[in-house]
Amino acid sequence: MNDKRFAIVMTTINVPRLIPAYLDDFQRHGRGRVEIIVIGDRNTPREAEAYCAELGAGVDYWSPARQEELLRALPALDRLLPWRSIQRRNLGYLIAYRGGADVIVSMDDDNFLHEPDYLAGHGQVGEAAAVRCVASDTGYWNVCSLLSTAPPRRFYHRGFPLSQRWRPATLEHRVRTARVAVNAGLWLGDADVDTITRFEEPFQVTALAGDGEPVGLDAGTWSPFNSQNTAAVRDLLPFLYLIVAGGSLRGHRSTFTNFRYDDIWMSYFAKVAIDRMGDLVTFGRPLVVQKRNAHDLLTDLDRELVPMILTERLVEILRAIDLREGSYLALYHELIEALREGVSRHAGLDARERAFLLEVADGMAVWAEVCDQVTAGGGAG
Repeated sequence: MNDKRFAIVMTTINVPRLIPAYLDDFQRHGRGRVEIIVIGDRNTPREAEAYCAELGAGVDYWSPARQEELLRALPALDRLLPWRSIQRRNLGYLIAYRGGADVIVSMDDDNFLHEPDYLAGHGQVGEAAAVRCVASDTGYWNVCSLLSTAPPRRFYHRGFPLSQRWRPATLEHRVRTARVAVNAGLWLGDADVDTITRFEEPFQVTALAGDGEPVGLDAGTWSPFNSQNTAAVRDLLPFLYLIVAGGSLRGHRSTFTNFRYDDIWMSYFAKVAIDRMGDLVTFGRPLVVQKRNAHDLLTDLDRELVPMILTERLVEILRAIDLREGSYLALYHELIEALREGVSRHAGLDARERAFLLEVADGMAVWAEVCDQVTAGGGAG
């Protein structure tokens, strides 16, 4: 593990005061091959840049001006990525890849260190490991069943299809030895749930249930993962793209500048390819404590309703796709074309929904072209 190069990528609209605890943890446990890439935004406090500079060479802050300079070589991506949005994190993934990271860790700026030797929890990413995997006869598994809460309750990860919740499922467990492509670390404190769940009784996640060992998803069994405390192997770069939604569908009053299923749809796209490659998605450690930034729940709900509806159709389309290519980059190109065909043919979509999903595919195509350049060594300048 000490031979791997890690890059932690976060966007922030705050001064990222969580970083020193991670730097101290890395030093204590001899994790010297790690860089923290911080992507600022136009509404990030100006002091954030100076704060990161004081933390030393292991923290690389990207101001809006630096981002604009990088994007001069990628004009289509520059036009695609909105400001004041978490989708700026896509730039961080490119920077991490170009910098030679073997493992790219995506983190939110409210994910506070909890367990010592944080990177050890993501240490199996990129390696073959014997993992206890779960298979469900429904095709879906509730990863949040791994978590204990106060008060006790059942709940589902944000983006879990509503049609699949509360269904009885027969689960089977078996040990598979395969490469771990993604490890989704979980969270204490504030869980990553949808806004409908947040309108119910408040609760806190208190611990991992069971033995705390990682659990993998068997081929054909799905659960969404997010872009916080989540690590991915380098060659998965094309499938790390956080979806930028078009403007053809809107909620009651909000645009999709902050499309709240950007990482959820990313995870479903990735699972199709990960199954094709024979790799694994695992869940569990390392745990972080999420101290969620302030949110307007009604605005969040508005931004979630349309993607919640379309997720039902999207997973139907994805489950009918049979990918054949043999690398993640080639699979991403193949997926885009298969997605376009599936959207065009799906009888359950109306014209506006179909246009919206085709716009999503167009954005994915922009990202695919950027990945072609970066992986070929052309980089972004």
